Order: sequence, then structure tokens, then C-alpha cells
Amino acid sequence: LLVNPFINWERVLNVDIDENLNLIMAIVVAYFSFDFILGTIKAVLYADQRPGDSAIRVLVQQICSLITIFIMTRITEGSLLKLSIALCLIPIIVLLFFNIQLFRGRYEEVRPSINSVRLPLVKGLLNLSIKFFLLQSAALILFQLTNFIIIHYYSSNDVTLYNVAHKLFSVPQTIFATMTAPVWAAVADAIAKEEFSWIRNSLKKYTIILCVFVAGESLILLLCNPIYQLWLGDRITEIPFSISLLCMISISLTMSSSIYVNALCGAGYLKLQLYSVILSPVLFLGLCYLFIKVMNLGVYCIPLASVLANFYGAFVAPFQCYQAFFRHKRGIWTA
Repeated sequence: LLVNPFINWERVLNVDIDENLNLIMAIVVAYFSFDFILGTIKAVLYADQRPGDSAIRVLVQQICSLITIFIMTRITEGSLLKLSIALCLIPIIVLLFFNIQLFRGRYEEVRPSINSVRLPLVKGLLNLSIKFFLLQSAALILFQLTNFIIIHYYSSNDVTLYNVAHKLFSVPQTIFATMTAPVWAAVADAIAKEEFSWIRNSLKKYTIILCVFVAGESLILLLCNPIYQLWLGDRITEIPFSISLLCMISISLTMSSSIYVNALCGAGYLKLQLYSVILSPVLFLGLCYLFIKVMNLGVYCIPLASVLANFYGAFVAPFQCYQAFFRHKRGIWTA
């Protein structure tokens, strides 16, 4: 927020619009900051093995934002500033309500309080939480910078094409995510009870389900052009097949990693993942520079760089799960 007034966002985003982008970015940053704090309730729900409750509350946030946007389209002119308010302010208000509701009710015993702070526990908590923070930061660079890079080096129209393809192939992922949501907390519980056979059986079942969903992604790829036409008509230009293909591969790898990475996080086996985190964002940004500046490739090279940089979730995590849970190997696999 301090440096925001000195950044020329029009130049960074390669756009020319008649709106105060610095104010819009301040709203977005403030939203993420408050979401970090209030989002703690989601972690509490997951720790209590209630991922469905957390998902329902996210759904309520999205519905409230959608209703707000719909009302605004009827009573006012559209603008990016108003959209950012609807997408940022409304979810925070809803999340604040859920925090008050749950911490005054079901989770009153674990309600955050200054009086509950125990300084001797800080080192142990931060040791683990900093690892997760680094993992999440790397994921943010790897998966969320794509739009910024596309709009900076290509155009806003290319962002639209990429996002349409990505949204289409994300539909199976949304369903799959609801099925894999309990993995993290359930594996943590199984590790505490030393129920390794349950973990192995669950990973086998999830892998079979994953194959079904990947087959569904392949079917969508075959039918993507008619679906685009039915969905959007002539409102956008034709989406290149290369973007659709890479979005399909990227989403399939994301679904795969959601099984194995969540299982490893639940077990607390983070060291190998942490080492990979150091390399993945550097590899992603390096590949983007190589593809764009040196090889002069098209917009499809950005999702390609993301796929190549996500080597841990695609290859290392499944192998680590096999070594740790099926072959009972120790050392780096369980560190």
C-alpha cells in the first residue's frame, strides 16, 4: 500500500483505461490482507474435518458478490472500480459475519485472544507456518502471475482467450476439488493414528478417480470449439487449439498434484517440497523470458512455462507418496 501510489499500473498491465488503477489496486491489496486474517476460520474448519462447511461459506461469498454485480448492472454504469468493490468488499463482509458466528458459537473455545498467546510455542508454530507460507507464495507466482504476464507482453484480448479456455477446463477440477478437500486433514489424522494402510487405499482410489476426470478433460478438449461457440457465440475471436491443449494439461496436472501434495502436507513431509519451491518460480519466470524474449513464441508459451515449472506436483509428489506410504522409505521422503 505504501509503494502503490508510485507504481504506474497502466504501464505494468499494458492497458489504457480512464480509471484510477492505483485506487483499484489498493482495494484489491486491502482485500487480500483482510482475507489473510479472517480466512483463519477456513483453516479451523478444515482442521475440524469440515471442508464442506468451509466450501459452503465460500459459495455464499460468491453468490453475494454475484447478486451485487447483477444489481449494479441494473442501476449503474459498469466500471472496474465498482467491480473491484463488489468482488472484494462483499466477500470480506460475509467472511467477517461467519467469523463472528463461529467464534462466538461452535469454536468459542479456540477464539483468537491476546490472553491465549503462549510465546514459548511461537518457534514451533512459525517453523511450520513459514514453510507453508513459502509454499503458498511459490504457488501464487506459478499460477496467479499468468494473467499479468500475458497482458504485459501480449494484450488484454489474449488474457480473455486464455481465461475462457482455463475456465472451461476448470469445471471438472472444481468437482474434483470437492472430492479431494478432506485429504489434508484426513491424512493428518491417519498419521497421528498410524493408519498407513488407510492412506494407501485412499491414494489408490483417488488415483482411479483422477484417471476418470482426466478422460473427461480429454473429451472436453475434443469438443472445446463447439462449446466455445455455444457459450460465447461471436463475442470473442477463435481460441487457438494450443491454448486449449495446454490448459487441459495444466488442469490435469493440478488435479493430480491436489491428491499427492495434500497428502504430503497432511503428513508434514515438506522438506522436498520446500526445496522444489525455491526452483519452481525461478524456472517459471526464466522460461517465460526465454519463450517470449528469446524465442518470440505466442501467448501459448505462458501456460507451457507453467506446466514445465510445476514439476514437483506433476512428477516428484506422486513418487514421494509412493516412496513414503507404499515403500516406507524414510530420509528425504518423510522429512
